[in-house]
Amino acid sequence: MALEGHFEFDFYSYFLNPLNHQSDVSVDMVTFHFYASTSQRSNITSYESFFPLADVFLVEATEIVSIRDRLNPKVMLNVDETGVILPDDNDPKWTESDPGFPLLYWNAAAANYVYVWALMAGIGVDFVGESQLTGYPSMPSLGLEPQVMRLHAHMLCLLC
Repeated sequence: MALEGHFEFDFYSYFLNPLNHQSDVSVDMVTFHFYASTSQRSNITSYESFFPLADVFLVEATEIVSIRDRLNPKVMLNVDETGVILPDDNDPKWTESDPGFPLLYWNAAAANYVYVWALMAGIGVDFVGESQLTGYPSMPSLGLEPQVMRLHAHMLCLLC
């Protein structure tokens, strides 16, 4: 299930209601996404905006959990993509050697993931997955080599 926007509770109510599916069709899991962002790509102070956005997402996710619990409590919930999308992530000028953000970005992205994970675990979401470590086009070839020794916070976060 992929929705364009957020706070689309009518759709969740419809989809999670077993009466809206054939009797031999069960809904096992519902997935939804959250991406933090900021107004400035390279200003580390602006990364603080990740957390209030996660708090707004908590309000939305709490309602989705409530709808699930009311209509179909055996359905698992999965925030299968959570991450950060920075301004101009798709600009081809960002390269492996110049991603356009400071190394502290990795710490901020890790902190965002841990924060969202803790919020979701606290309300009964079953799974939370990381996505969008970076969104710039050279990510597939990034290889992390120029920054690998400095990525420890983010990698440890993913291993925990």
